[in-house]
Amino acid sequence: MIKTMQFNLLCMNQKMSFVSSYLIYHPVDVVTFQEVTFAHKRFIDALKPYYPYQVFCDNGGIHGVGGEMIISKFPFTGRGECLQDHGLVWREIAVKDRTISVVSLHLHWPYPYPQYQHISLLSQELKTLHGTKIVMGDFNAVGWSHAVHRIQESSHTHIIDGVRWSIRVNTPFIPLWLPIDHVLLSPDIGVQSIQVGEDLGSDHRPIVTTLTLS
Repeated sequence: MIKTMQFNLLCMNQKMSFVSSYLIYHPVDVVTFQEVTFAHKRFIDALKPYYPYQVFCDNGGIHGVGGEMIISKFPFTGRGECLQDHGLVWREIAVKDRTISVVSLHLHWPYPYPQYQHISLLSQELKTLHGTKIVMGDFNAVGWSHAVHRIQESSHTHIIDGVRWSIRVNTPFIPLWLPIDHVLLSPDIGVQSIQVGEDLGSDHRPIVTTLTLS
């Protein structure tokens, strides 16, 4: 069993102490972050006694709002890649006698933004991953979209079913919630539970999953 959390921190998040406390006192094994600024990273670095394996991939180019990060209680095997300025980092972790490729990604918004081209670029890297995979991130697209379908195809994964309202968007009339943060799994991973987590200072809510390995 492995417990994961997917969380877009929001580059302007001023409540990183909430994030740190949550991760210290909740049994999460692997976390994927997006919009990690260097100020955020100092808080996350301080979690190394709890999450000794960490990788940060700067993303000043395609988003300009901070990079992607993976932190883990399980050791990294040494395999992985950072697509700097392109919104993707992955690392292979060792869980007992298994290895799992964990991906943190942050897609562009769809048209008129270049999401289609962005997915084409990231798909080249995702196609190189083999074996057991967990792909988590801010997809800036709903689960039934063509964008998510393309990521599923290139990574040979499937999205966890269900609608989870993960981001609050303030409109001129009423706040709008959208389901754009997702977890994709290879077929040899089962889902024991998945839920939207508590407010930790971002416009996004974390997605927390408990997974089983077959």
